[in-house]
Amino acid sequence: PAAVSSLVPLAGGGFQFMVQQAGSPETTFIQATTTPADPASWLTIATNPPTSSTYVFTDPDASLFPMRFYRVVSP
Repeated sequence: PAAVSSLVPLAGGGFQFMVQQAGSPETTFIQATTTPADPASWLTIATNPPTSSTYVFTDPDASLFPMRFYRVVSP
């Protein structure tokens, strides 16, 4: 499982957080949506190859949405 921490709003409307994986690194998908109740609305906006168990994700486009929800998927 992956843990999300260090949630930080950035100047200019961006957003950043850190994903820490327990155990061996796996490919990690960062997905986002504006309507979390709709399962079909989740889009993969970043992929981290399994080179490290820590991944710092930055979304420079966060300010383009009135509200944006994120999830981390490690298959």
